Amino acid sequence: MANINAPFGFKLITGLGSYKPNVSVRQYVHAATDATGIFVGDMVKLVSGSELNGTMIVTAAGANDAYVGNVVGINPFYGVSIDNLNLNRIYCPGNVRMMITVCDDPLAVYEVQTPSTFTVAQIGLYANLIATAGSTTTGQSNYTLNTANSTATNQFQIIGNVLSPDNELGTGYTRVLVRCNKHSYAV
Repeated sequence: MANINAPFGFKLITGLGSYKPNVSVRQYVHAATDATGIFVGDMVKLVSGSELNGTMIVTAAGANDAYVGNVVGINPFYGVSIDNLNLNRIYCPGNVRMMITVCDDPLAVYEVQTPSTFTVAQIGLYANLIATAGSTTTGQSNYTLNTANSTATNQFQIIGNVLSPDNELGTGYTRVLVRCNKHSYAV
């Protein structure tokens, strides 16, 4: 059975080692001057500076960027001006200041879809993300993982495939597990 092409961005699964149940999640802010939208499952990177209250500012991460983590939620009312208040909002549009909930744990493990054929031989290799705008209907990210290679400076290391009857190796759109390799908080 062929895998389905249904990108969902990066989905938090667990943490590495005995650290599994305690991944770090924090609030960051998307600036009103940032024209790029943010979706659940997107990877985000830090922007220079912070707000007056000390909240750090993030924007969508692209290929090869050092990232701070993945978006696990959007806060549609905290920090939003009354003109932009929409309690049904499921993503953060561009040019709107909103609080973003981010898993910023460098030991986090994520599930992500690959757009090309994936084989067992690629486990242990490295890859960058492919940043694609998310869905304004579902609020879901469309980020995927690029082709794996041996470049150890890439953003992620592939640590396994998702063991599921609907996830076939050797075909396109395989879902894999990755660990952080280029994280802003990693030493």
